[in-house]
Amino acid sequence: MSEFDFSQAVEVVVEVVTPEGKQCLLKEASGESVIRYRSIILEGMKIDDGKIGGDIKNLSAGDALLVHLCLFYVAEDDTAT
Repeated sequence: MSEFDFSQAVEVVVEVVTPEGKQCLLKEASGESVIRYRSIILEGMKIDDGKIGGDIKNLSAGDALLVHLCLFYVAEDDTAT
């Protein structure tokens, strides 16, 4: 097997969830989603005397963004948006 053979790669995890009675797909975060999530978290962090501190507001915003990027509503015609 070549070091570049990704035929046995792990599949993306997708779960069907029903928040507030609406059918949705919750999909594993893509690389781009993770980058956006980590960037918003790091924006609120400060390093002072070698210690990391931060703003809890950015942590909450990051969590909300990650859910938004991974949750897709299922329409009447079974398409996810």
